[in-house]
Parts: sequence; structure tokens; C-alpha cells
Amino acid sequence: TLFRSAELAQLVNEAAIESARQNKTIITDFEFSLAKDKIIMGVKEGDRMTSMKDKKFVAFHELGHALMRIKTGGKVEKVSISPRGLSLGVTITASNPDEEVILQTENDIFNELKVLMGGRAAEDLILGENTTGAMSDMEKAYEMAMSMTTKWGMGEVLANISVKELNNLSDGTRKDVDREVIELVRSNYDQAKTILSRYPKVMDRMVSILMEKESIDKDDVVKIWKEETNEDPYWIKIQPYSL
Repeated sequence: TLFRSAELAQLVNEAAIESARQNKTIITDFEFSLAKDKIIMGVKEGDRMTSMKDKKFVAFHELGHALMRIKTGGKVEKVSISPRGLSLGVTITASNPDEEVILQTENDIFNELKVLMGGRAAEDLILGENTTGAMSDMEKAYEMAMSMTTKWGMGEVLANISVKELNNLSDGTRKDVDREVIELVRSNYDQAKTILSRYPKVMDRMVSILMEKESIDKDDVVKIWKEETNEDPYWIKIQPYSL
């Protein structure tokens, strides 16, 4: 995770506060880790999930995002099911771990759609039910698919055309756009579900750690992934997986 100068100052300050709370005279990697989690994920707010069922749903949901990030060539830093802010769980990832990319290709956006839909896909695939926790993911996926079709000229209905106001389109074209957007989200959801279905043992092992410790870091992610797939993740292998 890359920090700007102001964020680095905040990181050091938060780490110093954590060290002082524990009556330490030095700042260690442990305090920096706590400070980074606080900055990126927000303040931990105790246990708002009272049932094991809720925790299991959140665990599989977050791991759905994490494994899809791995399978689309990204890096997983940490997965947590500790409630922070409005979120019941957080997955910290990087879509381009070896460089900062400004422009996105069509394939990059398809990958982002799969990652967004990976949480709900994992719920349905492993637990056979869906929860309300995927609402934000679905909203983002819809907005991204709509932008692909109407703003970025990446769809078939409005190929190479960017439209500022949908009201300028005919009723028939708007209906075609709606169908294309829905199909974009649906097809990437189906692909995410198919990909995740190949890794039940990976998910089960990682869920066991999450249920016990409420978080899993990249070292355990790498260890389990390598043991179950006999492959290195992208950020170690430096070669993207094929979907």
C-alpha cells in the first residue's frame, strides 16, 4: 500500500499513539501495522456481529473478493471481518501491485467487475444464500457497467460513442443499453462464481483463520494458496493467471 507524504505523517503519528497506549518507549512493526489498519480500514468498533452465521457470511464474502483479486492478477494485503465504520468486513488489495496505473483497459474493468461480484458469488456458491451485505458492491458494479456502455464507448450498443445524457437517446436505444448493462454485470458474476468454484479448500482454510482470528494477512494467504494450488500468486510469480 502506497502512502502520500501526509498519510505517512498520519501513519507515524498513529503508530506513536498506539505505542504510548502500551507504555512502550519505541515504535515497532506491530504498532505500524495497527496504525495502517486504522488508516485504511477505519476504527475497529467492537463486535457488532452477534451470530456465527453473520461472521461466516462476511468471511466467505470477503474471501470471494480476495480470491478474485488474486485470479485477476492483483495482490491481497489483508482480509478482516472486524466491523469498522459502516463495514462488517474489509479486503485490502491492489489491482496493479507492481506499478501505478491511471488508464484502465476494457479487460481491467472486466476484472474489477469480477472482483466486485466475487463477494456475492462466494455467498451463493458456498453457503447457498445471499445477504444484504453486497448492496454496495452491486451498486458499484452497475455504475461501472453503465460507464463502460455509455461513457467509455466499450459496449456494443453505443460502440465508440460517449453519451452525457441518456435522455438524448431514443427509448429503444435506452432499453438496449439497460439490457447490455445488466448482462455485463450478470456475466461477470457468473464468471466469478465459476472461478471460485475451483477453490473450495482454499476458501475453507482461510475462513477457519478468519473465524478464529478475525483477520488473515498476505503471508497466510500466500502460504495457503501455494499449498492448495501449487502456484505462486501473481505478485510473487510476476505473471498473471489466465481466467
